[in-house]
Amino acid sequence: MALQRKDRIKLSTPMGEREVQLWVGDITQLPPEDQVDIVFTSAFFGDYAPVPGTLIGSLQRNLGISVRELAKNKEADLRNMFSCWISEPLPPGLPYKRLVCFEFHCFKKSEGSSIQDLLSAQLSEMFRAMMPILNNHESTVITPLLTTGNQRQSMAHVLKALVDAACHWIKAGLPLKCLKLVLYAPDPSTLDEQNELCMKFFKRLKSAWNQKEKENASFAVISKSYDVCLSYSMKDQEQADKVVEELKKQKKSLEIHSTIFTVNREKTWQDEIFEVMKNSKRIVVVLTPAYVEDADCVEQFNLALCCNRLKKAEVVMPFLFELVPNIPSYMSLVQYTMCKARKENETAEGLLTAACKNLIHTLANLPPSEIMLNQEDSKEESSNKANANSLPSDSSKNYDILISYSHRNREEPCKLYNILREKYPHLNIFFDQNELKAGNLWQQALFEAVNRASCILAFLSEGYCKSSVCHDEFSIGLARHF
Repeated sequence: MALQRKDRIKLSTPMGEREVQLWVGDITQLPPEDQVDIVFTSAFFGDYAPVPGTLIGSLQRNLGISVRELAKNKEADLRNMFSCWISEPLPPGLPYKRLVCFEFHCFKKSEGSSIQDLLSAQLSEMFRAMMPILNNHESTVITPLLTTGNQRQSMAHVLKALVDAACHWIKAGLPLKCLKLVLYAPDPSTLDEQNELCMKFFKRLKSAWNQKEKENASFAVISKSYDVCLSYSMKDQEQADKVVEELKKQKKSLEIHSTIFTVNREKTWQDEIFEVMKNSKRIVVVLTPAYVEDADCVEQFNLALCCNRLKKAEVVMPFLFELVPNIPSYMSLVQYTMCKARKENETAEGLLTAACKNLIHTLANLPPSEIMLNQEDSKEESSNKANANSLPSDSSKNYDILISYSHRNREEPCKLYNILREKYPHLNIFFDQNELKAGNLWQQALFEAVNRASCILAFLSEGYCKSSVCHDEFSIGLARHF
């Protein structure tokens, strides 16, 4: 029996309209013409048995998708940090492009916490995982009410947690175009009591979110604003203190939020943390192994990335104090500033001074689009300024490698960038992730980057040859060679 859409919540965001939808039926009956990017499923840790009555069982029985076989050749194993793994691309003709399997640990329950608290933490983990899963690409996701099958969690509790978390993250800037929540029913026209209750509950959630949308449109909540806020691990308090001290030394008037953020594990959305980040002009991440190993810090990093999308600017500025051997690839895509001495003529103090100087310089040259969070940038001049500010402002910065490529063919260059970051984290790499427009500001910044790169690596493609921007990059590099 085909799936039926029963209700939906519409959300307005700076990136356009987004939806959280409620469907009834069998996920495996989604027509191929309505293909989504990702299907979510859940399992007990390491158990992919196609048990009847579970989505894993239905996927194998109805579509020939063996989760057990997919698990043998994962595209990405994120279980250590995000309790999930991502499959390789599924064969053509199926209603999903990839499968993501969440493996929740019931034995993680700590003393004094309830099963419901644990569930909230697990669903929070699911949305933390969406940042590396979606990888900054606008995506559609279909999912059952995870953990309500054989894991027997409350359907109403899971539905509320999923809807609230999804709406908050989407409003914050998560690139989730549409989330389809599916209540299983053999026949969508005949609903059991539990599904009827869930549909009524969804209507109440929809009413609450519609009211929030109206209130947000009517008036804005005035919150304290900051020039800089810091995100760091408790183990890195000393480094955080040094950043604050140096920033204040260079400019006393800076408003800095330096109190360590505390993640509330009972919540699926960290509203207080996001409010501070959203109202900060720059977010400095004290990047160390301790930061990457801390699940709370990873959640803060993901919230910060959402601010990048909301403001359409690079507001996140990681300061790398220690080399991170196992940094997640999506984190390494954010340009960081090296604050660890690695050459004879460098000192950690000198690098931190230069990093803070560069940060203060960017604060003095903010484009209008960054000042008002939801202001649409209608002028090309503002767009060019935003692009210019995403480039390094310190013309004395040297690069070991500059990667030149067409943004129409970005997959392979991104793979190379991730490999270089993982294998050789000490390298300074210029890797532009915004499609920059031509103009004097852009040309000046680009020429400086090319001139100060020891090696220029060009990915030649049809799109590269047709791009005037790529032509300029290649020509400058070629001129330097001769």
